[in-house]
Amino acid sequence: NASTDTNTNTGTNNKSKICNIILLGSALMIDAKSFLWSLPVWCLELLHPMLTAGFADRAFSHSTNEELKQKCLASSKRNDMFVCKSFYSQFNWCSKSEWMKHCVAYDASVGEDKFTNTVPILIIAGKDDMLVPVSQSIELYQFLNTIRNTSASANTNPEGGNSTSSGSGNTLYHRIIENAGHQMIQEKPSEVIMLIKKFLNNEMEVEVEPMQTVQLGEVDVQMESK
Repeated sequence: NASTDTNTNTGTNNKSKICNIILLGSALMIDAKSFLWSLPVWCLELLHPMLTAGFADRAFSHSTNEELKQKCLASSKRNDMFVCKSFYSQFNWCSKSEWMKHCVAYDASVGEDKFTNTVPILIIAGKDDMLVPVSQSIELYQFLNTIRNTSASANTNPEGGNSTSSGSGNTLYHRIIENAGHQMIQEKPSEVIMLIKKFLNNEMEVEVEPMQTVQLGEVDVQMESK
């Protein structure tokens, strides 16, 4: 969600400003450049039915009805493998250093906060997602929360308080949709739309539910108990 500032003197548009960030089925980092996409297109076309079936097994919740799966698969079968090869072979995931560059750095001389440190972010995950498991979206949430807090504590102005306009506060949210996988928009459209509307209207509930700890390697991540 972005807006564009307009110069009142000239009527020209200045640089766009990112207002909100919504991440669906996302993760901190994924290596999407599989050797598979180095194969020639004709070979990928032969593998197309197998790739489609494998996607369906991992992208949908086990509770999703078969009719919806078949509709989605019918659409997937029409995917052009040349386009898929082009997309995935050029796909670049945002690295930790890139997140750090935008979240932690603060230019006091210019007085600008980097966008991911002040812009509200909503991360939505499907509980049954096997393409990008919930644990990976939680890792992303924890990472963003940590670097936001780091930035908030590091950028303290001389008068006291935080130099960022909104700080970490309640501007970073993580929500899990039950009985949904990676294709949550198709499986649970009403739930996804409701969350996005609440987020954009600043109506997200304060997280007051009991918390449980999820082990992610050496990091204990707090998440909502659903």
